[in-house]
Amino acid sequence: MVFVAIGASIRTFICNLRPVVIIDATHLKGEFKGTLFLAVGMDGNNQNLPISYGIGKSEDGEYWTWFMSKLRECIGEIPDMAIISDRANSIHLAIRNVFPHAYHGLCCRHLMMNLRLPSDKKKENKKLWWKTCKSYRLSDFNDSFNALCLVVPRVRHTLTSIGFGRWARAHCPGNRYHYMTSNSAESMNALSRHSRKMSVTQLLEFFWQSVQKWFYDRHLQGETDCSKYCFTCYSNEVYKKTYEEAINPLPHRSEWETPEDLINLQPPHMTKRQAGCPQENHWILSRGEEPTPLYCSRCNSYGHHRDVCRQPMPSEIRTRKGLDKGKGKETDDPDHFTQSPSNYMFPSYNLGDF
Repeated sequence: MVFVAIGASIRTFICNLRPVVIIDATHLKGEFKGTLFLAVGMDGNNQNLPISYGIGKSEDGEYWTWFMSKLRECIGEIPDMAIISDRANSIHLAIRNVFPHAYHGLCCRHLMMNLRLPSDKKKENKKLWWKTCKSYRLSDFNDSFNALCLVVPRVRHTLTSIGFGRWARAHCPGNRYHYMTSNSAESMNALSRHSRKMSVTQLLEFFWQSVQKWFYDRHLQGETDCSKYCFTCYSNEVYKKTYEEAINPLPHRSEWETPEDLINLQPPHMTKRQAGCPQENHWILSRGEEPTPLYCSRCNSYGHHRDVCRQPMPSEIRTRKGLDKGKGKETDDPDHFTQSPSNYMFPSYNLGDF
């Protein structure tokens, strides 16, 4: 068994990286069989940075516990640290024994692949699955999860079998650090697919040279001035200058300064009609077109619309009849109720006549 951790990677993880460790294991392909263990971190630009790597006999609880214990000797106990992995029980056992206070998040992509979503509407089901995984509030998580269970009933069974409460609680740190999959470790495995056919010493040398090259190249890239890639209006200095002047309130009209040579301007003379149909002009009938008579749906008569109709509503007529019933004043003449009772005391006028 062998464990390798470069001091520069350990120190930069403790001081500069987000407290997220993605772990995974893969098999060696060469003459010397075994299992390659990886612990990967993520920098501020979402680039992979191997923290430690090692080789053991097989991927079981004993070897994972040994690898995680060596990692703990290097990084120590980090507050609010999250460890993301697949659903392997051996990894869960090692984390609980070595990092009992760390959050253990399961890779959401591995869970989605294990669920085997139906082929029909697979795109919509995947969208609903990731909406469930990336929900920040518990209410949003429950709503999306219940909707997903209606589409794929096996979701509830699968998550319950691995401990639904543990998964729902462990997915929160991944949301906080904006990383919820083990793709970083998987990409490192894909990078070493040819090196895993070599001897152990050559494999360890490959990782050492890769980390050395990444440190050098990314250090040079980090010295580049990034301000030239954005407009100056997005800087803090320009934003403060945008609102540095004050707009004074308008004083009273008596305090206005009126120039002596002020010229009274007349409205411009419009020599050309503006585009569009004049609103006050009536519709010009085409040849042979008959005008449509105005019809009132309130009194069922022609010559006006219901908006200007002065006839009482049928409900007002029935109310008036009910009030006069038994007093000898009931009449069926509709002209008797053309005005409201208030018009008997106060005259009414049509403002359109003035």
